[in-house]
Parts: sequence; C-alpha cells; structure tokens
Amino acid sequence: MTAKFFHTFEAVICLLQPIVNCVTPKPVNDTASNGIVWFGYNNFNPHIVDVTKGADNHFSAISGGEGRIRVDVGQPTRFYPGKHDYVFSVR
Repeated sequence: MTAKFFHTFEAVICLLQPIVNCVTPKPVNDTASNGIVWFGYNNFNPHIVDVTKGADNHFSAISGGEGRIRVDVGQPTRFYPGKHDYVFSVR
C-alpha cells in the first residue's frame, strides 16, 4: 500500500512542468543588481496540486563549482491546472 501511494504521488509531481518565461541579464555597468529570471508552470493534472517547499519544490544552482540549494525563493506551493506564465521571479 505504501509503495502504491508513493508511486501515485510521484506521478502527480511529474505532471508539473516548470517554464522559463523570460531572462533579463544583469546590466553590464551595474555591480549592485542581478539579472532576473521569470518562471511559470504547466500543471497537466485536472486538479490543483500542492507541493510544499523542500525536497520536491526547491531551486538548485551551481556557483563556483559548488552546488547550492535554495529552498524558498518565492516559488508557489499551490499549482492550479493549466499553463501559468510569469508566476514569480528569481534574482
């Protein structure tokens, strides 16, 4: 029973697709600011999917050869059915 629940949960997560909507590069002469990346998502499920921030909902980046995980960058935890553009941004 536990294996079936885990498999079902995994299938729901796989039906969420992140989308990069826009990348604004860092201005050349501005050392104080960063570029901005806008994200959206596509939820192929016919229902709302909730994914708490953590192991299944985080961002990872490679900076200077080291992996870095940021659990909370303002990403959503509730994903409504359909395609949603420009939901949040990361600097």
